This record gives sequence, C-alpha cells and structure tokens, in this order.
Amino acid sequence: MELRLTTEEDLDAVMEIIEQARKYFKVNQIPQWQNGIPGLETIRHDIQTHTGYVLVEEDEVVGTCAILFEEDPHYEIIQQGRWLNNSEYGVIHRLAIRQNYKGHGYGSNILQAAERLAKERGIDNLRIDTHRMNFSMQRLIAKNNYTYCGIVMIDDNGIPAERLAYQKEI
Repeated sequence: MELRLTTEEDLDAVMEIIEQARKYFKVNQIPQWQNGIPGLETIRHDIQTHTGYVLVEEDEVVGTCAILFEEDPHYEIIQQGRWLNNSEYGVIHRLAIRQNYKGHGYGSNILQAAERLAKERGIDNLRIDTHRMNFSMQRLIAKNNYTYCGIVMIDDNGIPAERLAYQKEI
C-alpha cells in the first residue's frame, strides 16, 4: 500500500471515489459535497499544486485526499474552542475511500501517511475538519487521536458553512 501524489492518469478513479462519497452523503442525508464541489477542477488544481494524493493497493486507487503544508485561511478563526497550539501545521482535506474498501482501515492508512509526510517536513501538527453530520469521518478522526478544537467556517461554493475542527500533535 502506498500514498503517492495524484497524477492525471488517476483522475477517473479519484472522481469515481468522490462520486461514491457524494452518493453516500446524499443517502445518509449529509449535506456535504452536494453542490458539485469537489469537482474535476478542484482535483486538477490539487495535481498541479502537488497537494493531491491517492492511496494505492495492488495498482488500484482505493482512496484520495489533499494534504497541504501551508496555513489554511479558514482556520484563522476558530469558534467555541481553540487550537491546541499555534505552531506550523499540515491540513487534510477531501479524504474519501472507495466504497467497497470502507471499514477496512484505509482512512487510517491515509491519516498515518499524512503524519509521516508532515514529520518529513519538520511539521508536528495536522488539522482536519468535517461536517457535523459526517459521523463516519468523526469516528475516523477520533480513532486516530485527533482532538476536537472547535468550529471553523469554510466557503462552500460561496456559502459560509460550519465545520467541526480537529488537530493532532504528532
């Protein structure tokens, strides 16, 4: 199993995984990713900026995410809590696992690989956020020892949206 940078050749697999996640959210009445974002443009941007990653097992893309090692403007203001520290951090966004691989630890594999990438860059903190109703992501985050820190506001296709924010010191 390997977490590597996303390439143009991975686009179809990544978009398929995102569409599976979008359908899962809709069926489970989670109003996340229902406005077409992330879309193809977002994933292409991740490829161009070297922030898109895929988890590959036996030549199959089984998961996807974006990992950024820069400050996220959405994280500047946190409500109803505070960050664990103000040190440099990495951010994990758009994490999704292929439907038939869910529940087998692949999400944790991505989070652990993100920790290794951060450590390689001398960064000791990771942050992540999720929708209040995305209980499966909240379980994954808790299982990997992230601490709930408060609420951040993101731009959801031009509409301010509340997200639960977490941080892990690694």
